[in-house]
Amino acid sequence: MFFSKVLGRGKKELACGNYNEENARRELALMIILHEYPLSIVDHIGFIRFVVAIQPLFQLPSRNTMKKEILDIYEDEKQVVMKLIDTNEGRVAITSDMWTACNQKKGYMAITTHYIDGNWTLQSIILNFVYVLAPHTVDRLCKVLIDCLFDWKKARTSFMKTELDYYLEEDSLPITSDFDILSWWKTNGLKYPTLQAIVRDVLAIPITTVASEFAFSVGGQILSPNRSRPNHTTIEALMCTKSWLWNSDYLGKLIKIKKNKLALMVN
Repeated sequence: MFFSKVLGRGKKELACGNYNEENARRELALMIILHEYPLSIVDHIGFIRFVVAIQPLFQLPSRNTMKKEILDIYEDEKQVVMKLIDTNEGRVAITSDMWTACNQKKGYMAITTHYIDGNWTLQSIILNFVYVLAPHTVDRLCKVLIDCLFDWKKARTSFMKTELDYYLEEDSLPITSDFDILSWWKTNGLKYPTLQAIVRDVLAIPITTVASEFAFSVGGQILSPNRSRPNHTTIEALMCTKSWLWNSDYLGKLIKIKKNKLALMVN
């Protein structure tokens, strides 16, 4: 059991509640992933004092324990993302790009998938952030990419029917700055279902490397000069899991759950 503060107007009262150390440890791991904190935060005097002030019963885990917790979350979220992609009605586009960590002099490949979801919103998710041994030859880079695709089981198929003639006979739409092509195809799906599926695949293909460049920017923060010791597995887990969490409705649901719990405590 633990005691939590219930704030009233100018008053503070103590209330009983349940304390789950396993859940608290997982929340700490999520915090490290989402905000790119170093694993060494568990050894920081200021953080230790803060945790003791909030919950004296919580036993701060070691760096190795936190690393294991992060890898467990990575595996859980990977299954969620794999199911999400497998159930997507359209195809996915795959892009890859290389990045060299300045402080490590090591090369990493960011492999990103792009697709249009059921609400016709373009999504981009990092699949892998892989350490690639030098030299970075074409054969080696191809092997890394193929291994990733086999790991994610991306064998997808599609079919086509005849609707193109009807579509081409329609009057052309005026080109305006506020024209939303995704919204247009979303609303015209019943009229051109097969073309809609094809367009969904084509529009998911990015014309820039923004997604990869963003991944490398985050990678530069994770592999900073003051934080260059994580191994390749931990780096990939941090990079991918952060991408998956921020691209899901997980955080929204989590905030809603926390608010509901707080309301129950106040009442």
